[in-house]
Amino acid sequence: MELNPIKKGIALSAVILSSVSFVFADANADLTKAVMSHDVPGIKTAIAAGANVNNPDASGNSVLFGAVWWPDAVQALVDAKADVNLKNKVGSTPLMSAAMQGEPESIKILLAAGADVKAVNNAGQSALWLGSLCGCNATALKEMIDAGADPNQKDASGMTCLYTLVQGSKTPAEQVALVKSQTPYFQKAGLVLNHRFTDPKESDYSSIGDMVTVLINAKADVNATIAPANVTAMMMAAKNGRNDAVIALINAKADVKAKSVNGWTALWLCADDINCQDAAIALIAAGADVNTIVPIGGLVQKNGVKGKTTHVTNWHGGTIDLDFNGDLKKISVLMVACKEGSAKLVKALIDAKVDLTPVCEGGFNDGENFVTISMSALSVAYNFGHDDVVKLLTDAKALDVSAAGKKTKKKK
Repeated sequence: MELNPIKKGIALSAVILSSVSFVFADANADLTKAVMSHDVPGIKTAIAAGANVNNPDASGNSVLFGAVWWPDAVQALVDAKADVNLKNKVGSTPLMSAAMQGEPESIKILLAAGADVKAVNNAGQSALWLGSLCGCNATALKEMIDAGADPNQKDASGMTCLYTLVQGSKTPAEQVALVKSQTPYFQKAGLVLNHRFTDPKESDYSSIGDMVTVLINAKADVNATIAPANVTAMMMAAKNGRNDAVIALINAKADVKAKSVNGWTALWLCADDINCQDAAIALIAAGADVNTIVPIGGLVQKNGVKGKTTHVTNWHGGTIDLDFNGDLKKISVLMVACKEGSAKLVKALIDAKVDLTPVCEGGFNDGENFVTISMSALSVAYNFGHDDVVKLLTDAKALDVSAAGKKTKKKK
């Protein structure tokens, strides 16, 4: 039976629409492939064939999210009316993606096209916050700040951009090592990578100090603390051994005497990292408290052997070998410096009239008895075999307290 004209028209329209949807689907696939391959002519061809530049993938990302490595690809998509403020399923935007990759030119194009620099994702993180977390690029950070990004913006957990930068950022050498390790995974995914992945150089990345300075110049709060520990950006930079960041913060008049809830200071944390000794000396010169004593608890005995120097103690996130093992209760800046063996820092502390007399207190179980101990800075230096530090302390008339203590009642 022959269809009437209206039904014929409906059937014909259905066939046409079905064909068009297949064409568009092919065009969208071609667009995705062209973006992944950094094929700008292919991007334009796919768009001309009807590809939807705002078509989201399973994660809610449009092709603009993946194009941020390539400014010319970003420009082609922006010219085709790609939505620069489209959010994916976690609330991130293409600008946030560009900030995390540290591509200043892509950021500039997106901002010129109206990208919202103040937008935040579901975790309360802005593009500037995410760029700070990744240690993206000093120029990229400045571009976003100049466009109105808030350098004091905090994420949902209360972390500032400055704190995030010194916590998660890497030195140029570390960035190069990281991208070299990532390159095979991106290549396996079929991506054509930019020069920062195919031929990474330290000159491609900004120093942490330069990025910190950008935030400081934008009036970032250098003394903001992160609850509940009340840790400052300077303390976090010190903990991570970031000399240039600590010194930049000192120059910005950050509080060198600030203490966290558990008693940490930037100087104590710098003294605990041999890579941060220059910053420690700068802190002393800036008036940091050289006599800070931090209570330390829960140092766990592992593999202790009575009478031998094979005891391994967990000290502030690392392991050390001592001829005793125990639960140390308080440790001074000087003791930490003696542990690290930095004669330069120990001398700076002595010159600053550090108190040589405090001892760390605690104890250990020798297998039969609980032994109490008292250990001075000199004892620490001696036990770690730092002879040059031992001489410095001896010349300064430091008090020597034996690691041996008195025995208490035998445990049953």
